[in-house]
Amino acid sequence: MEEPVHLADINDLSVDDTFHLFDWNRMELSWTPQEDERVIYRVYQKTADEHRMIGEVTGKGSYTLSHLPAFFSGSFYVVPYNPQTKLEGKQSNVVEVS
Repeated sequence: MEEPVHLADINDLSVDDTFHLFDWNRMELSWTPQEDERVIYRVYQKTADEHRMIGEVTGKGSYTLSHLPAFFSGSFYVVPYNPQTKLEGKQSNVVEVS
């Protein structure tokens, strides 16, 4: 029988918005991933009107925001997801990108 997936809180979400000469329209969100590589991390963009899932990664502690328009700004957070129970964990801290 497969071991259960346990979700841990994410409280160290950060953004690397370092300017890259040949790839200026991307930013990377990063956090400390759990040891269990089965955990799925859902990435959300938060606006005044909605919270929209923009992507997900499995077992990794980073997500690249690419093809961003010039002068892009927004708020993001990550939520761990348990693929066994089909339930989300707690929302991470929110990061602002500007």
